[in-house]
Amino acid sequence: VAAGAPLLVYVPGLDGTGQGVRRQLAGLHQAGYDVRCLYIPPSDRSSWQQLASAALPLVEAAAAELAGAGREFAHVTLLSESFFAPLALRLAAAAPALVSRLVLVNPATHFSETKPGLGAAAELAAGFGLLEIIPDPIYQAAQDMVQTLLVQRSRVNEGVSAKELQGHCYPVDLPAATASWRLSLLRSSSLPDAYLMTIAQPTLVVAAGQDAVNPSMQEGLRLQRLLPNSTRVVFPDSGHTLLLEDDVSLLDCMDAHGFVAPAPGAEGEDTEGVDIDTAVLERI
Repeated sequence: VAAGAPLLVYVPGLDGTGQGVRRQLAGLHQAGYDVRCLYIPPSDRSSWQQLASAALPLVEAAAAELAGAGREFAHVTLLSESFFAPLALRLAAAAPALVSRLVLVNPATHFSETKPGLGAAAELAAGFGLLEIIPDPIYQAAQDMVQTLLVQRSRVNEGVSAKELQGHCYPVDLPAATASWRLSLLRSSSLPDAYLMTIAQPTLVVAAGQDAVNPSMQEGLRLQRLLPNSTRVVFPDSGHTLLLEDDVSLLDCMDAHGFVAPAPGAEGEDTEGVDIDTAVLERI
């Protein structure tokens, strides 16, 4: 990573890992980003506020690490996908001097209200602990079915096997108890309109036109209206996990709308070793 590299922190989807952004890493590294992933372990049972309180010091520590390495630290971009977008918004509101940009991909920030059928079903299953009592074979079969909703398979390279996709998708391999707890957070995922209107950082809202899980088009419009410095981008043919699709370049999308932070010396840097750096942001 080049000296003076901007920091990009990936706030993940429901799985709590960095799998969903891996196909975008090469481009982000080539542009000079120091990419970190906020890892949320399956055992975590924190509320939204507890998650924000635990995550903020980790982002601050990563920023301090860059400055301590002699780099001119100036930018922190939060990239959030789907389920944990409410956490990214809370972090941006809590630290406006630290977080300079937000990129929200198919944000699940108003899930229960905008998609009452799915929201109510998810909350019901979580509230009564139904996921935890379902036999494992049935739970695994249900996860396989969920994958068909998450991925627009026709837009992912034929050379990528179903097994490889499972490594990128959530909630595949997520323990039932963890899925139950995280789905219960949907009940408190919405943020008041007045709260959102105070988040002044430039925000790129990316919405998939064929999202079968989250009402991304509708929610993208709502966030564009409420966030005072926001831009909405629509990928009309993409599904929920659009960052896995062959024709989607997050870097190009960010660059086209002025969201790529300056990175001195980014050109010509070594882009090997594109695994997500979780040395600092590995658990909360």
